[in-house]
Amino acid sequence: MLSLAMILALSGCSDDVSSINSAKAGTHKSNTSTSDVTTKKIFYVDLTNITDVEDGNNWETAFSTVQSAIDKAAISGGEVWVAKGTYYPTDGTDRSISFQMKENVAVYGGFTGKETLRDTRNWNQNLTVLSGNIGDKALNSDNSYHVVIAATHAYLDGFTISGGQGSTAGEALHKQSSPTAIVSGLNNNTGIGIAFYKASMDVSNCIIKDNKGDKGAGAYIMTYPDTEIPPAAGTVFDSPTFTNVDFINNVADSRGGGVYVDLVSSPVFIDGKFFGNISATKGGAIYSDYDADPQFYNVLFAENKAYTGSAIALDGSKTAVVLNATIVNNHSTDLGPAIYLGSGPAAVPYVSHSVIWNNKSDLAEDSFETFHGDWIFLNNSTLDKGTGWVGDNVIQIAPNLSGKYEVKNKQLSASAWGWNESLSGKDLRNNFKVANWWLPVTNDGLVVSKLDKVASGQTVVYVDGDAKSGVNGKGWKTAFNTLQNGIDLAYQTGAQVWIAEGSYFPNETLGRKSTFILRDDVEIYGGFKGIESKLEQRSVGLYPTILDGNIGNKTLATDNSYHVVSALDNTVIDGLTITGGYADGTLLDNRGGALTTALRTWDNSFGGHSKGGYNITIANSTFHNNYAELGGAWYAIGKANNTVTNTQFKNNSALYGGALMSKIAVTTTMNDVEFSGNHAEYTGGAAFLDYGSVINGDELQFVDNSAGTSGGAIHLLTRASQEGNSQANIKSTLFANNTAGVNGGAISNTDQSIVQVSKSQFISNVAENKGNDIATTQASYSAVEGISFSNAEIENSEYTDDHSTFESK
Repeated sequence: MLSLAMILALSGCSDDVSSINSAKAGTHKSNTSTSDVTTKKIFYVDLTNITDVEDGNNWETAFSTVQSAIDKAAISGGEVWVAKGTYYPTDGTDRSISFQMKENVAVYGGFTGKETLRDTRNWNQNLTVLSGNIGDKALNSDNSYHVVIAATHAYLDGFTISGGQGSTAGEALHKQSSPTAIVSGLNNNTGIGIAFYKASMDVSNCIIKDNKGDKGAGAYIMTYPDTEIPPAAGTVFDSPTFTNVDFINNVADSRGGGVYVDLVSSPVFIDGKFFGNISATKGGAIYSDYDADPQFYNVLFAENKAYTGSAIALDGSKTAVVLNATIVNNHSTDLGPAIYLGSGPAAVPYVSHSVIWNNKSDLAEDSFETFHGDWIFLNNSTLDKGTGWVGDNVIQIAPNLSGKYEVKNKQLSASAWGWNESLSGKDLRNNFKVANWWLPVTNDGLVVSKLDKVASGQTVVYVDGDAKSGVNGKGWKTAFNTLQNGIDLAYQTGAQVWIAEGSYFPNETLGRKSTFILRDDVEIYGGFKGIESKLEQRSVGLYPTILDGNIGNKTLATDNSYHVVSALDNTVIDGLTITGGYADGTLLDNRGGALTTALRTWDNSFGGHSKGGYNITIANSTFHNNYAELGGAWYAIGKANNTVTNTQFKNNSALYGGALMSKIAVTTTMNDVEFSGNHAEYTGGAAFLDYGSVINGDELQFVDNSAGTSGGAIHLLTRASQEGNSQANIKSTLFANNTAGVNGGAISNTDQSIVQVSKSQFISNVAENKGNDIATTQASYSAVEGISFSNAEIENSEYTDDHSTFESK
């Protein structure tokens, strides 16, 4: 743990609580650079130079354009000093022209135009602006695509960078780029303020504001210099350090309003602010993907907005270090206003000595959201609301913040310092080691004891709850009276499990974590009276076999098992009723009340990662009256191939996916399946297909399902998936009496997803806003063929926005 000696004492602050003025002013710690003496040749820039001589050798004969000085310094060797004023990359209208930094050239702003020493400049008073507002100054649509293009080992210090506008700003929808595409070229809608493309340079004492584009409106950072994918083992390359740099009011139509970090880049942010940045999807302040691992030391995140992850959004990141940060007043319309751990390989952020307070989501009272259900490591911090973290000395004392968002509470002085202008982020970085404060955590994952395979010749293991002896499971008279014993022996012997009628409850020794562990390759069958010698002799209807999570107080649901069944790979559930699961816990324990195939594998060094990809076959079964926050009856994740036949999902409920949630390329083939009476508080009354997941369905029924927002029966969301589009391919199906509080009474097809429905009926489905039967939005595609709509006019049944396509054949 960091000692107090490593951190400077907090200074006293005014009681003024102005919310934005100080941050917008871009107040910096110091007005002078850290080094005031240079032996390099200096090239001067002053736009007020009206002499006939522009050689850049002194202030009197200064260049009037920044690029001229940069080019001369690159040839002759030297650095560039720029006097106050607003400079443009071109006096014409070519949007592709930017300020092009050059290797090993340092460029400094903040001069009056008289200085002889660098440390006498004042960049706060002498605003030096690099602006992309070329062409018509009253228009943004003709502004530069990129204001500044970075160069390796260059340096930029003392500027405001603003006015960049991407090529399709205001129109773009995010589509996931492959690593190969990423290294093949920079597009005109990415990296609008500064584009760090295959180049790394440090930036200090700058304000990057009012830029707009698709990805990385303030800055896009992709410093990987090669074209080889994946990078060769042991590859090391530079990434930029931002010191005393503020990102203010930048807007991304896709991801990374302030900053987008991509492809194994590792930028460091010291003593900076992210204020008022906006992203239409993820990462209002910062978005990170593809094994990038940004680090933040003494940084403020305030008033940023996004659909998800308003302050920090981490997709496919190795890790992130957040030390002495203040994350306050950020707002997500979806989830994770403070920190979002996303859909790629799990990020594991380390957060310490920070203030996380008053961040708001429209959908949940939680500062964090973890797509995979992974931990956030949090220590020595103050947090008002948040689950899914583990650590030490986390308190709930409201921070008394000044107008600059600095913490004034004396009671927090030994714990959650947060961001403060009197701290030195550089010292924090130099002294920081994860091992100093990270605490080992208990394995919260599913504990599956190791069992050896045995050659017994046994083909069936018998289970009967009424059996008195429970001897060996070799026949009905010597049947096990506990199901888990039968499953364990079947795993060892390769046998099936036959279960007699009756109700079975998980072993209660683990409390609400008690669950039936369905081991790899085990098949369990219910519907037996307890006398049968052949599988076809059973009768599922006459002899119901019930797996029930209603442990504890039978009159309460809130003490039930989180998951009735936790299934591993290549399993079969046939002829069972599964009920009473209530997954309202944290992380993985809020997913899949009846059945989950998301099980954590544990890494003893730095936490666990939820494991998916488990294939399951379900037949002749019923899932009813289960609850979870995600996937009321069933939660499936991770490139699985599942089959469901002759099964009912009835009266299950969730926040998302009333009966089913499938995430990350789960393909489920369904035949003769009924979804009825299921409810989602938000989206996907019956089913939610997320991140490239697919349903291929034939002869289904979706009846009387409901969603508080969109997708009364089915909601599809792709999230720029690297695993293809989310899809519903359905035929010979009935959609009746499904309702949605917003769009898509039956189906909400959104975010580049695909719906194809044939030979089906839509009857009396209702959406309070648009698309009683089908709503197709955000660059999605819907096609119907041979469809009967209950509404006389098809336009009352379907809604398609301007970016999407609907075809009726």
